Amino acid sequence: MSSKTLRSRGIYLIIGCAGAGLAYRNKGSHSKDAKWPDFPNLEDHHNILAKTMSKATYDSYKRITTPSGFTLDKCIQAGVDLKGSPLGKKDAGIIAGDVECYELFRDVFDQVIDGIFKRREHKKSLVSCEDINIILDKHIVKEVTARCYRNISEFPFTPACSRAQRRHIEQLVSKSISQSLPTPGDYRPVAGIPQEDSVALSKKGIVFNKPSSEQDKISGVTRDWPDSRGLYLSGNKQFSVWVNGRHHMELASYERSSDLGKAISRLATNVNLIEADLPSKFHWTSQHGFAGHDVSELGTALTLEAVVHIPRLCTDYAFLRKLTDLGLRPLTHPQEEQGYWRIATQPTFETEADQVNQFAKGIQALVDAEKELR
Repeated sequence: MSSKTLRSRGIYLIIGCAGAGLAYRNKGSHSKDAKWPDFPNLEDHHNILAKTMSKATYDSYKRITTPSGFTLDKCIQAGVDLKGSPLGKKDAGIIAGDVECYELFRDVFDQVIDGIFKRREHKKSLVSCEDINIILDKHIVKEVTARCYRNISEFPFTPACSRAQRRHIEQLVSKSISQSLPTPGDYRPVAGIPQEDSVALSKKGIVFNKPSSEQDKISGVTRDWPDSRGLYLSGNKQFSVWVNGRHHMELASYERSSDLGKAISRLATNVNLIEADLPSKFHWTSQHGFAGHDVSELGTALTLEAVVHIPRLCTDYAFLRKLTDLGLRPLTHPQEEQGYWRIATQPTFETEADQVNQFAKGIQALVDAEKELR
């Protein structure tokens, strides 16, 4: 993020890609409480924040407020409330209310992000994916999906969005979709979608449920639900835009075949068309990639998925370890017992083109391993 923070008289002037704004050092109205310690109790916590944030660092930032009203305490609240598990992958323990959080509280965020990602520089290449031609093994790969999220630079992220801002985002996005996309479709507010339609779409992988993670609830992502939330779905059901869910936009391209090239090309084309029609660009910096509130999803903000039929391979005791070694992860699928698995990429700071190629290689490795067992 190429920005400068000027500090004078407790006021911070932020100048950067998201525009200019003021951040204030809040002295607080309860001066009598100043002698009491503010540092949160992170004992027995198993998230990255608990291992990296010192009391001195916390004290130096605790009274600073971003332009959208976010404080360090709001950023870390979910990490304080949720201790996490000592087993498996550790949660970040921190979220960002707006893009300025990454700059103003840099010492806290950078240590957490470095604990998640090995590489911290992103070079955009989604536009180059418009012409990718990759077809996976049709006998084993039954469908593929390409998803990404985007946030509009003139607004804070979903935890800090006001009711009015959320409604403004919905109006901008729905208008842009109707004007820019080549395939006709319908935009419907969530409140107007019957439950049976929601269930039917979910079975096809078109998911637009209310975010259910405790982190999102504590952070304020689901505030005022379902106000200003909606779903655009193309007439052929190959492309969707989920508005004001976990992010301003969650876009997905569906291919009911093994043609990964078609899925990613459709996504890349439509994302670029929508951005070109909006009054502001998407949040992006080379240090954070496509930024959002969830620090574990920075970088490309791209997820590639494939439903594969691997009834023999999935019974191998080393199957899950093999996925990890290939940079992949398992998602839930209703027919797992019949050997159908939904396999997805991990968040990364690689280029989108590299991520697509690595995913194709990983899926091909699974295909080869399944065939060897037949």
